[in-house]
Amino acid sequence: MAINHLDTELRVLTDYAFGFVSTAEGFVFLSGLVAGLVYTRRAADNPKEVWRDRARRRAREIYLCHLGGFMVAFIGLQLLALLTGTISPAAPALFFQHPVTAVLLGASLLYQPGLFDILPMYCGFMLALPAVLAGLRARRWGWVFAVSGGLWLLAQAGLRDHLQAGLERFLPVNLGVFDVLAWQLLFVLGAFFGYHWAKGSRPLLSFRPAMLLLCLLVAVPLWLLLKYQHLPWPGVTMDLVWAWADKIQLAPLRLLNFIVVAYLIAAVAVRRPRLLAFRPLVLLGRHSLAVFTVQAVVCAFLLTRPELFATFASRTLTALGLVAVLFATAGVQQQLSTWRRSDDPTGSADRRVWPEPESCN
Repeated sequence: MAINHLDTELRVLTDYAFGFVSTAEGFVFLSGLVAGLVYTRRAADNPKEVWRDRARRRAREIYLCHLGGFMVAFIGLQLLALLTGTISPAAPALFFQHPVTAVLLGASLLYQPGLFDILPMYCGFMLALPAVLAGLRARRWGWVFAVSGGLWLLAQAGLRDHLQAGLERFLPVNLGVFDVLAWQLLFVLGAFFGYHWAKGSRPLLSFRPAMLLLCLLVAVPLWLLLKYQHLPWPGVTMDLVWAWADKIQLAPLRLLNFIVVAYLIAAVAVRRPRLLAFRPLVLLGRHSLAVFTVQAVVCAFLLTRPELFATFASRTLTALGLVAVLFATAGVQQQLSTWRRSDDPTGSADRRVWPEPESCN
């Protein structure tokens, strides 16, 4: 995701590598999976008030990380503009046009400029998680998906856009790129599988040759379509295809593409788990809240310096330098966690709220 946020050639390796699916879909789905897994286990060992309180505390922690990163970017970009005497067009315009309004709306999550629209979405997901898991525990998963699917349909109808347009009549709001009404469906799907994984239920997915072949017959043509932009159907344009694969609203074609790709990856993970185990990425995932916050802030500054992207060498070095910063952040967090555990040998202070809810880097 950090590489995707920078305009470099490395994005070929990380963005839309499997069709009309970006890293964001996996990020959200795996977050729900880990959340469902961890909080279902906690619900079995603690009264519901305890794990629900932990979910609320996690939402508060995510909010504070978002607010901290937002304020660092706000102050830093203001100082950078004073030092250079220019305001980069890549910086959020409201920061300089109406700075007080930007801070107040940012704190209320009504202003989410680029790079700062992911964590607010997760605050909402974490606050809704106890209700989702309660529905699954009561075996009312049909109702859970009816509500979640209904919200997704409302997103396709443009409800969020109408809401933002109404608010813009009074305030310069920005609810972010991702339509939370649509993207919650992926989080709920992940929580569903995480819940059943924690319960030790029989596998919900059957990796039979017929299903694998069917998914391949969907995934491969979509990948070829995106790669070669060749449409065999008269009257169908790529603009129409992209409308059905819209990222903001998680449109039907994108959702279908993600489901089949996720199924194929899950089949590989079940049969050859070692192929998907890479310890350095595990380190990033374990501390991904801090890592994600740092990359958002650093990218906000990097994108204001066009000279860093003037040549292939400078672009590549900038991206690799950002990745190095993220590993350094994870290393520092790992060391702090080790010190905290050594100070609390009884383990009574559960510092790891889970392997971080955004552990999908």
